[in-house]
Amino acid sequence: MPTKQQRRAAAGGRRRLPTVIYSNASVGSGQYHAEMAASDFCLAPMGSTSWTLRLYDALLLGCIPILLSDHVALPWAGRVEWRALVLKWPQAEAARLPTYLLSIGQSEVRARRRAILAQRHRFEWRAEGGGAFDELIASLAAKVPVVRS
Repeated sequence: MPTKQQRRAAAGGRRRLPTVIYSNASVGSGQYHAEMAASDFCLAPMGSTSWTLRLYDALLLGCIPILLSDHVALPWAGRVEWRALVLKWPQAEAARLPTYLLSIGQSEVRARRRAILAQRHRFEWRAEGGGAFDELIASLAAKVPVVRS
């Protein structure tokens, strides 16, 4: 987990709550990744479809994704314990989200981040032993009917 000094440096002068960096400024990919890695929570709003790449960015960087999408369909539902990794939040309640995040205790934040760090290899395409490719193949194999001769 990043130190307080690392989180402050990653914020780059942006307004911040104790565990949330937020800004509407445009940043480069290096700063984007540094800020996500230094944050406890990362918003993952719906993209042009019901899923978003920000979810996977957050998981790979060890940040707790906040799914701000009412219709998200998470992959590998039977293989990944999503409730331990992400927080789902209704789009209509977005204004209440900062207050809720501030109410979450550090023990829950640490537990979720530990779960993310233990599972994030499942979302990497080049991971050894159980990466995203293996998860995709296992998911597809589960959908194919078994033909016995």
